[in-house]
Amino acid sequence: STASCRWVDMTAFRHVWSQTSPDLRVEAADVSRGDRAWTQTRVVLGAGRAGVVVVPIHGEQIGFVRLWRPCVDEVRLELPRGFGESPDPELDARRELLEETGLDATYVTRLASTSTPGW
Repeated sequence: STASCRWVDMTAFRHVWSQTSPDLRVEAADVSRGDRAWTQTRVVLGAGRAGVVVVPIHGEQIGFVRLWRPCVDEVRLELPRGFGESPDPELDARRELLEETGLDATYVTRLASTSTPGW
C-alpha cells in the first residue's frame, strides 16, 4: 500500500558534491518515518543514467532478491536491478544479476526498452 509510504520530494534533494569531467553529482535529502530518520542519497551521471531490471528465470521459477525498503519499513521481494555502467544493457544485466544474487546468466534476452523524463 502506498498510503504508508513516505515519498521523497524530488525538489528536496540538495547538492552534496559534483565534478565536471565526467559530469557527476551527488545529491541528498533528509527523510523521516515515525521515529526513524535517514538521508536518502542519489548519484547522477550527466543528465541521468540508464538502468536494467533482470527477470531471472530457472525452469518455471522467477528469482527475486529481498531488500529492506525504509519508506514502507519492511523487507520486499524485488527483481534484481541497477544502473547501467556500460553502453551494453546485456552486460549490465549480467553484472547486476551476479552482484545481487551470485548467479551467472546462461543467456540474456531483452524484453523491453523504455525511457522516462530526466529529473
